[in-house]
Amino acid sequence: MKIGIIGYGKMGKGIFNLFSSLNFEVTVLIRENDKAINFQVQVDRRLRRALKKGLINEDQFQKKSTTLLFSQNLEDLGNCDLVIETITEDAKEKVTLFQKLGPLLSPGAIMVTNTSSVSINELAGKIKNNERFCGFHFFNPIPLVNIVEIIKWKNVSNETVNFLSDLAYRIGRKAIIVNDACGSGINDVLMYYYAEGIYLLEQGFATPSQIDKAAKAFNTFGPCESIDIIGIPLTAKIMENKFKRSKEGLVRSSLLYSLISQNRLGKDCGKGLYTYSGETLEEDTPEFYIHEGQKHSRPDSINNEAFILNRLFYSILNGFFYNLSKGTCSQENLDRGIKEVLGMPKGPLALIESIGKDKMMEELNSLADHVGVRFRQTYNK
Repeated sequence: MKIGIIGYGKMGKGIFNLFSSLNFEVTVLIRENDKAINFQVQVDRRLRRALKKGLINEDQFQKKSTTLLFSQNLEDLGNCDLVIETITEDAKEKVTLFQKLGPLLSPGAIMVTNTSSVSINELAGKIKNNERFCGFHFFNPIPLVNIVEIIKWKNVSNETVNFLSDLAYRIGRKAIIVNDACGSGINDVLMYYYAEGIYLLEQGFATPSQIDKAAKAFNTFGPCESIDIIGIPLTAKIMENKFKRSKEGLVRSSLLYSLISQNRLGKDCGKGLYTYSGETLEEDTPEFYIHEGQKHSRPDSINNEAFILNRLFYSILNGFFYNLSKGTCSQENLDRGIKEVLGMPKGPLALIESIGKDKMMEELNSLADHVGVRFRQTYNK
């Protein structure tokens, strides 16, 4: 099977590494020719090292050398069975790309987007032969998260969904099938959690390390370290796209855009919410993160460790219930996805069972009264 990948940023590179390690033929489209040449040289050197160490034999070396390719020419993707787009989260750019790509592919080829936050329905409505188009969304870091979302839209063919489900199995991923939720359904829930961490920072209630420590009482990954790994610009863009169509009270973060203006773009750049020095994490004082005039939370919100933990914990369940109310996907699939991505010992369904749904709704509505309207619940199934 021949795989095309458009873009070679963090996600594009991770997807390339996954497919190339499993003996697929892969062609990566790079915008700048000098970068395409440079990446090709890097891969060729890596293959020669693997051959020298005995990790691959001569036949494998020859095959990979001719089937792992980088190109600047869109036409070089014309013989691919599947093309995965990983460019910037901009609907117009994606549409333009797919409109150029579609006529170059064979009638049976499939185009997918790895988008986190752009509407699949919006993209599909502007693409020809769109029954063979949908979302195919991997999570960062790709080597550690063993799920992939197949994001459906109303006219995607069953054959396309089945093809991608089978492919997910071949690459060692569990396929989570979701309906379009302005992109990823699971990210819809995650953004509630990440936003709550940011809102606590903007109120000056805690530092990033204090927030992450509190969150690790119920899962593996804290919101602040997760945001730095994803990258500040991408997190800000996903939140902005998601919250345009989400619950009342969820607003864009002033802090994230302030960090971008200071070139604090995340872990890869050495500075984000944290500052990175080797394996050491440093952080600023709470005052650095405060943003006066924030509109997401009551100025008289309760501020203590127990209440901070509650806000983080129930932000996940808040997003979970909201997505169930929208019919994003089955509760079992949403539960499995959230549990896997956040490394939770118990997923939302097990937590609901152990706490009790009535008690949980009571806590959420109490948070709506004491913190902000975003916690208000209407889901009653």
